[in-house]
Amino acid sequence: MIGAAAKSVIQSHFDDLPRHLILFVTSRCNLKCKQCFYWEDMDLNQGKFDIKMEEVRALASSKTFQKLMWMQIAGGEPFIRKDLVDIIQAFSRLPELRYVTIPTNGYFIDQVLEGAEAMAKACPNQFINIDISIDGMHEAHDHIRGVKGSFERLCKTLSRLRELRERTPNLGVGVILVQMSQNQKELEPLLDYVIRDLRPDHVALNMVRGNPREKISGEGIDMDVYERLFQRIEDAHVSGELKDFRSGMGMLNVAKDSLLHDIVLNTRKSGFQMYCKAGTLSLVIKDDCGVYPCEILTDKMGNIREQSIDEIWNSEASKKIRHFIKDTKCFCTHECFFTSNIAFTPSTYPKLFAKTAELSFKRARAH
Repeated sequence: MIGAAAKSVIQSHFDDLPRHLILFVTSRCNLKCKQCFYWEDMDLNQGKFDIKMEEVRALASSKTFQKLMWMQIAGGEPFIRKDLVDIIQAFSRLPELRYVTIPTNGYFIDQVLEGAEAMAKACPNQFINIDISIDGMHEAHDHIRGVKGSFERLCKTLSRLRELRERTPNLGVGVILVQMSQNQKELEPLLDYVIRDLRPDHVALNMVRGNPREKISGEGIDMDVYERLFQRIEDAHVSGELKDFRSGMGMLNVAKDSLLHDIVLNTRKSGFQMYCKAGTLSLVIKDDCGVYPCEILTDKMGNIREQSIDEIWNSEASKKIRHFIKDTKCFCTHECFFTSNIAFTPSTYPKLFAKTAELSFKRARAH
């Protein structure tokens, strides 16, 4: 994504259109995760207001998303939607869209496998990445997720996704680890297990955020553990234990994560680090069709059931929110938005390319 972003960042000065969309497709979920930041909306809505297919098509045909490069699906559990493939396919016709990321708890084995295969086949111009979230080993994971047997099922899902990946060039398989107070003491052996036995393409390390279901989840985060975990992930890419991102960007994406890690650490220590692109180049549409600059700010830009996305994007409410984000130097540690911030901030490119060269040299020496 970084390479394409370098070209797109120049265009964005002229067209002012978003490049990154997080689309919540459902508020339904089969689990009750203790660290979930979206639990209040899910408990309240339970799928009653989920975006409809005709609304998806209207978004995909809008002027606003004609320069969209990266789409992330969110929920709820996305694979609960029987028309998830249709949703992805609707956006796949966008001329600039290259990357689609879908997180899942991995519980619904057949739905995930069938959906991933169908998406990759129906969307040959996009790289489809399926990320499975894991919180602990066996009973520890099941306890955090609130459903017995969820760890065993996600392992089966991941194993079968790996098999599918071998014959599907535009499919990637990843793992998401969320550090929280309940699991941080066990995360290092868990990460070793993930790299050694589950063998995904990549591992994303996130910190618990927002307003979790159990407030203790976000308390007492050990940043020394966070640093050790990230270093283990980076070392695994250098050694070849992790095979990088199969989207063609390889070590550039690993370098991006390294820079992201440094920014997150510095943000935790010192606050604001860089201007945020939320509401400018990134956008969130929640399951009830409310439009927001990000997942954290509560000020709404509009609702696509009341206005078109083109009207919302150019509205006074949206302009006011963009000014607020810039004028207040709004910041957080949300990894998805830091990815966009790095990709679309040219001043980060020298560090990014230097880190890419460093990691590539280390890998060459290791082999």
